Amino acid sequence: MPLVANYPKPDHSWHLSAFAWLGLAASFAPTLHELLGHAPAPLHYGGLAMFWVLYAIGAVSIFYPRPWGLVVLRLGSILALLAAIAIVVAADGLPFSLGLLSVLAVAATAALQFLPAVGDRQMDGASYPGERRFGLRAPREAIAGIVIAGLVPSVCLASILLALGAGGSLRWIAIVLGALTLWPSWLMLRQLLLLSRRWLIFAPRAIVVHDPYSLSEPISIPLSRVLDLSAAPAAPAAPATLDTNELLDLRAGYGGPWLQMLTDRPFEPSKARQLPARLASLKEPIPAEALGVAWPITCLSTCLDTARRIGLPTRGSAFKLLEDGSLVD
Repeated sequence: MPLVANYPKPDHSWHLSAFAWLGLAASFAPTLHELLGHAPAPLHYGGLAMFWVLYAIGAVSIFYPRPWGLVVLRLGSILALLAAIAIVVAADGLPFSLGLLSVLAVAATAALQFLPAVGDRQMDGASYPGERRFGLRAPREAIAGIVIAGLVPSVCLASILLALGAGGSLRWIAIVLGALTLWPSWLMLRQLLLLSRRWLIFAPRAIVVHDPYSLSEPISIPLSRVLDLSAAPAAPAAPATLDTNELLDLRAGYGGPWLQMLTDRPFEPSKARQLPARLASLKEPIPAEALGVAWPITCLSTCLDTARRIGLPTRGSAFKLLEDGSLVD
């Protein structure tokens, strides 16, 4: 097994997102200072403190990539975008060109944080020596929950800022709203951190699927049992709604108690499904029980390149076991 230094690394597109985040100090900070310069002292110092603390944590995650850094960069850029839009809409006397440039710069920064290479690099930062980790795409059924998980902390921060700058009854309303959303915000952040810890690991002796969102515990497949790795092609016999984009198709001789349908989310039947008897006529040897797995990988080509480098078969001829046990070429 080669050292981790010999594994292909995330592509260099993550540099763009890093430069964009670091550039917020020059693109968005002046607008924020311009607006808060005329605000009450609590709002002035509170707003600046929130921004620079978030900015510093994001900058640290760029140079020290970890799964939590993915949440900071993506959620933080969205919060900065919402703040920039609010500033342009609500500010009086702010030059229009300065506000427009700030919104465009922050919007570009937010978009770049969602590059696949950004997630791949942050997750791979937690790898042990000799490992390589690849992030899994967020499951489609969780998209609405992810949006809510981002909105709740946004409302909480907005309430805190409003409480610092408003007066009278509006200030008390903001305090109550901020207090009510403080604990839910923590719960939402924990869910986002959970989603940032979904990855496929090339370990020295096994391929490990770590997906706390979908699986009760990680799944380990010994490298000696891996029969084939490939990009999953579109299955003609599958439903039209079946998403096969960026799916890593893994076939292994394994007698474990689960199979993976060709979907974004795994399921765990009570016992393994026997292969159809007609597979015995195939030229290549097929074990009595095989495991057909399809995982949504953010950087599929790099994942397959890693498999080739460590000597795993990547013939591209893997098959899928659908729910009815039929074979799809």
